[in-house]
Amino acid sequence: MDVLIFSKDRAPQLDLLLRSMDESFQVRDRKVRVLFRFTSPEMERAYWSVFKDWEWAEPVKEVRVFQEHVGNIVREFEGSSCLFLCDDNVFIEPVESEEFERVMGKFRSDARFHSLSLRMSPDTDFCYPAKREMLVPRFADDPDGDLVWNWRTVVDQHTCWGYPMAVNTHVYRTSDIVPRILSGKFHSVNSLEAMLNRNRMFHRDHMLGFRSRKVFDVCNNYVRHDGDGDPELLFRYLRGERIVGIEGFPSNSAHGVVKFVWE
Repeated sequence: MDVLIFSKDRAPQLDLLLRSMDESFQVRDRKVRVLFRFTSPEMERAYWSVFKDWEWAEPVKEVRVFQEHVGNIVREFEGSSCLFLCDDNVFIEPVESEEFERVMGKFRSDARFHSLSLRMSPDTDFCYPAKREMLVPRFADDPDGDLVWNWRTVVDQHTCWGYPMAVNTHVYRTSDIVPRILSGKFHSVNSLEAMLNRNRMFHRDHMLGFRSRKVFDVCNNYVRHDGDGDPELLFRYLRGERIVGIEGFPSNSAHGVVKFVWE
């Protein structure tokens, strides 16, 4: 499986994501690349420290046009499936290899499935980005108890249950997603996701999820277009402290503000 992580000016949180992957996402034959960008020498120093600690993550420094970098990376994908993550994601529950292979086998063999989400759970009834409650869809019967739902029948298509083309926490067939990326126009992670959602695979009208949430999207540290995020996180990281976990995340949302655990 090819994994592409997007990171901008959040080296301390990237460190947390990679730490959580090392502990909770030990799937077979994964190849992890990190496309990263920084706007200060201090943040650059932090990034290279992260990559020194997690040598299995291949750094790709963003020095040209974002779309060009993404295109070059996805052309090198060799696996039949790929996962996209952002540096504010954290694995909060282990993804066991056997469980992952079982669910991935179901995903690959059923042409209805648009994508596999790692962030949804049966109790997810609040959409943090939209700042409103949302209806949990009616799940299809599944012999293994996995989450199977029709995203096209979700009443509010602007909430998490009706949003099949996220570029964080979703697994896709490489043959589905790469051509769409290469044929689209975008200039950032957000515009990439927007472009993909304008080109949804309507013939694949179902989504698949695990029985419980595996990844949470941390909303603490918003990075501006020209800024380098929360200076306290960077200061503490360069001082030698590390974020080793999160506390206080809501059980009914895939996103939210949390408390960082430092060591």
